[in-house]
Parts: sequence; structure tokens; C-alpha cells
Amino acid sequence: MPRTPDLLALFDESHRSRTVRELIDASGPTKSTVVRLVATLEQRGLPVTLIVPGRPCAIWS
Repeated sequence: MPRTPDLLALFDESHRSRTVRELIDASGPTKSTVVRLVATLEQRGLPVTLIVPGRPCAIWS
């Protein structure tokens, strides 16, 4: 099971957005797990946005 920090580590200055597929491929969880983790980050006020299915997930700093 991936941890939220594992997902956050996939974002950096040159990768400010990632597709859900990229997050799944890089960290191994299912689509529903990635969406749930990102939604939790959003709810907790972190600067991350899950845009729409098939579109990038972006982290803002």
C-alpha cells in the first residue's frame, strides 16, 4: 500500500502535474486508491488538485 508521502515525492519543480496513470505506474496502487489519497490531501488543505478523470493531478507550491 503506498503512502501519501510516496505520491507527493513524485512531484517536483519539473513535474508540477501528473496524470492518475503516472501516479499509479510510479507507486503501484489502484486508481481508486490514488484518487482517494489525493482527495484526502485536498480535504486537509494541501495545495494539490485532482482535476478531472483523464486529466493531470497537480500540486501547487
